[in-house]
Amino acid sequence: MLAGSAIGQGVTKISEINEWFVTTESRKWLLICGATEPPANIAISKRRHSEENTLTRELGSYLNLTKDLDRMENGVGKELYDSARILKSTRSFAFDKINEFARHCLEKKIQPIIYYTGHGEVGTGNWCFADGTVKLMDIKGIFEKVCGKRIPKKYPLIISDTCYSGAWANKCYELFTCGTNIHCLSACREFQTAFETKDGGELTLYLTTNEITRPRSEPLYSK
Repeated sequence: MLAGSAIGQGVTKISEINEWFVTTESRKWLLICGATEPPANIAISKRRHSEENTLTRELGSYLNLTKDLDRMENGVGKELYDSARILKSTRSFAFDKINEFARHCLEKKIQPIIYYTGHGEVGTGNWCFADGTVKLMDIKGIFEKVCGKRIPKKYPLIISDTCYSGAWANKCYELFTCGTNIHCLSACREFQTAFETKDGGELTLYLTTNEITRPRSEPLYSK
């Protein structure tokens, strides 16, 4: 089972999020960036650069993570819970942040939204950190442990601006059809690399500005 085109489903700006992610509750955002240099044993491809239209491995020109986070912070505004900007962050750091966030959202009865920008593992779209990867099912497990399986509305909406992230959107679509209310907006299909510009990832630019009317890699939405 495959997720559908985000554009076709009317996913537009995060300022219009209620039109594509309907929730009657207030919400908070957790913004996370991955490590700039994941372990060598994790297969990654650099995002495609719109200026070069090639794959590149130069560290100084491959990702503008801080620009992505800047744009998201401005777009989210008062709904921001936390912005994790450690460029050498570890899996345990990410787990701790997500666990803390899940507990906060449960306590305050608010809808959680998690945004990630960084490297995605080839073939899986898993988030890459300095000592390994974070999988979609890791996040699902954290929320189930904190909130319990009987509170499906407390599952997060995940926005993943990374290569191969369509694998997560597809899995979330499968989980949703089985009754697990977890959604994912991905930057591209499961076999694609995401596009990068000098101003940040194209999905992030699409969600937060009018500079991009449609990302060149096809974003997917699991709903």
